[in-house]
Amino acid sequence: MLLGGWRENYPGGEDKEALRDAFSIRDKLHKDMGITPKNVISFVTNGELDRPRPDILPGTWQPAAGAYSKQLFRQRLEEYCAKPSCTDLLLIYLKNVATPEGTMLLWDMDGDSEANSEEYLTLHEFIQAVKTCGAREVVILADQNGGAQFYRRLRFNLRHGKSADLKKFTVVTAEPAPAMRRTRRSFQAPQMHTRAFKPGSLLTQKFLNLTIDPTDLHQFRRKLTDNLSEFLIFDGTDKSNDTVKRFSRGAVRPWVKSSRSAQAGHRTRFLPWLRARRKI
Repeated sequence: MLLGGWRENYPGGEDKEALRDAFSIRDKLHKDMGITPKNVISFVTNGELDRPRPDILPGTWQPAAGAYSKQLFRQRLEEYCAKPSCTDLLLIYLKNVATPEGTMLLWDMDGDSEANSEEYLTLHEFIQAVKTCGAREVVILADQNGGAQFYRRLRFNLRHGKSADLKKFTVVTAEPAPAMRRTRRSFQAPQMHTRAFKPGSLLTQKFLNLTIDPTDLHQFRRKLTDNLSEFLIFDGTDKSNDTVKRFSRGAVRPWVKSSRSAQAGHRTRFLPWLRARRKI
């Protein structure tokens, strides 16, 4: 789990709602999916959450590292990805404040309101760390703003990357699916929080309501894609995600009539319009 943010976005130093969502996810992984606490690694804001917090989440508590330690996060991620025989399912939960380009802000440790290279995680850095993962199944829940850019960049790199096994990846973003964009009234969009968008929590709540069988990984991915269909999802097992065949120059395209008369008629209709445009 990577729960970052920015000091000036959280006036009180933290966002209790975001923390509650993140640690509810951790409890669900432990209780419903049978994942031991030692296998749930948390990177949270400034790293000062080393004591029980009943105001956020009552019950068991596990210390969390700081989200500002980007190198430690990538190191632990690559460590899990390098063990194909020991990792069946790698679930990455992201809840950060992101820029329009998809860069995730981790934490402003020095308080200068400027993000240096250690205080943010770019999409390129994240993709490089996960695309060579040796786990059997990789599921990414990105409950943060900038979901559309995150989806496009990750989908492009996974489809065209030489070392990525496309079928093992499932990516769920907080961005509404194309079918839901016309009915945004029923979709909870991220709200403004001081100077940046506050990550929405609808995706997290939907995930917490799922009943998951930890013994069937394929059933887990199928439940995600079926029950979270209102979100923008990349499913590596979907055949429509296969690399699109490129047509060479002069090849017959299925959507173009090959007869010369049809092509001549198209030119006859098109040329007067082009001449008129040039005169304008």
